[in-house]
Amino acid sequence: MTTRTHEPMPGMGEYRANIDDLRFSDEAKARMAARLAQAAQTQDKEHPMSTKPVASTRRKHRLPLAAAAACLAVALGIGGAAYASGALVSVQRFVDHLFGASEAQVEIVDKVGRPVGVSASSNGVTVTADAIIGDKTNVAVIFSITKDDGSAFEGIEPLDNGLYPLGFAEADVDVDLGLNALAAGLANASWGASGSSYFYDADPSDNAIQLVETRSFSSDAEGGISLVGRTMTAHFSKLTHYTEDGAEPILLADGDWKLTFPLTYEDASVQLPAGQDFDLNGIDATIDELVISPIAVRMAYTADTKAEWADAPSGKAPEEDSTLAYTLLSPSITINMTDGTTVAVDTNGGGSIGNNGDVTNCETNVFFDRILNLDEVASVTIGGTTIEL
Repeated sequence: MTTRTHEPMPGMGEYRANIDDLRFSDEAKARMAARLAQAAQTQDKEHPMSTKPVASTRRKHRLPLAAAAACLAVALGIGGAAYASGALVSVQRFVDHLFGASEAQVEIVDKVGRPVGVSASSNGVTVTADAIIGDKTNVAVIFSITKDDGSAFEGIEPLDNGLYPLGFAEADVDVDLGLNALAAGLANASWGASGSSYFYDADPSDNAIQLVETRSFSSDAEGGISLVGRTMTAHFSKLTHYTEDGAEPILLADGDWKLTFPLTYEDASVQLPAGQDFDLNGIDATIDELVISPIAVRMAYTADTKAEWADAPSGKAPEEDSTLAYTLLSPSITINMTDGTTVAVDTNGGGSIGNNGDVTNCETNVFFDRILNLDEVASVTIGGTTIEL
């Protein structure tokens, strides 16, 4: 079986277009941008579909189990990381940024979110992991970047939506999944990771800028994987300012930052029954796994069609390949609440696709645009098929 990731990823010169590829709904992204604007006014056999951007980094790794374990095994505390005196962005502020403010969901946030407060310094700049929020297979983390002398980063203007054209020349955010513990009998197991990243300014009155990284993980190992209790490692170097006109990038901070910290939040996800048939944009499909949490939905399914791809280099796949990938990775998902309201989920055409003979195995993880209380969720409708919670 061969696996392909579909992640719309244009080159650096198309930075602005990348913002729309973040794995949040249009409503959520518009809300983020509106808040940012208001604040500013008041103060493998893998065949990637295209190249990797700074604004949206969605990646899929397919490694032999032993190699994955070797690459990911990182001991907590190594890499010059130290616990900071206090986070610049609290868990609640981070949640409000991602999902919108909701005082009624404080109890849920206390379960799925945690402060971090781990820092690394290099060449007069400090990167701090402020807070995390996640579930079994999805996690979002916010970092604050500050100059040690207290001055602000100058000469950076936000884009129209409030996000900043910044990036690290090298950036790697991964989780030690403990795959070495699964090695016996599972030598052919593999794991996958996709995600997004963007910079913004949570408080224009201070000297910090923020980086948000999201990651969604999956594995075909028996029982899957869980991020809870694992260790996340973030390694960044050379903070860079990219211009929209394709001019030479400007180096803002020449440094190397490595942070490691545990994912200590609670997994509040619920697994729903599987095996139901549904309509996948005109293709017959069957649900293999459906998991919902207060922050995201994970869905694995088999499409009754054979996905065949052109033998094209990375970034030059024909339009029909992109169209097919989007069709396969955009199931219609609606959350039905007990009060009769519904929440439409924007799947955005991101995830993984695996050829399996005459059928295709697909998986998508999608963050919601709001925090959901699962006690108030009645059912989930997938392509016209409703599954009770």
